[in-house]
Amino acid sequence: MRRLRTPSPVRPCPVCLRDMDPPGAVSAPELMATPCGHVFCSSCLSTSLQFAAQCPLCRCPILDPHTPEEEDDSEQPKSDNEDPTVYLDASDAQALGSSLAQ
Repeated sequence: MRRLRTPSPVRPCPVCLRDMDPPGAVSAPELMATPCGHVFCSSCLSTSLQFAAQCPLCRCPILDPHTPEEEDDSEQPKSDNEDPTVYLDASDAQALGSSLAQ
């Protein structure tokens, strides 16, 4: 996920429905974008990730930023077509959500 530095056009957060860039606001809320491109208030996304490791809007899985090493790579060679997707388990999703909230 990436933090957005530039305010987005005035539109509501899909979770809390508050404007993410309210006109005349001194400081806009911090925004976060998921790998699938959806933008949320960072607090809304953080809270959502504590419950499920997926985009709150389209339910696309939020991938683990690091892939754990396989314990035994000798049995099956890796191919270029192999899907490298690693999904977060519930405890990893909660830890990620907590770290985003800080």
